Amino acid sequence: MANDETGNREPGEARRPGVGLVILAVLGALLLLPGACGLVFTAFALGDTNDPYAQLVFLFSLPSVVVGLLGLWLLIWSVKTYRRRLG
Repeated sequence: MANDETGNREPGEARRPGVGLVILAVLGALLLLPGACGLVFTAFALGDTNDPYAQLVFLFSLPSVVVGLLGLWLLIWSVKTYRRRLG
């Protein structure tokens, strides 16, 4: 078997990042979309304090902001891991 099939590498040979890391980066980028929407709706709810539905907007927008922060963390983590694996 070749070195690539067994997972053994020569001492100076670089390790290529896996497909899973790229999938996690794409997932993190997709999670930024609900986070951006949550930020917009949160800003609208904070702008109008007399709105009776402001708490309902917070109920739906704040979890979206948390999902967006999770996506940002996942994207940053995957890029750092990708760079670390390259060299």
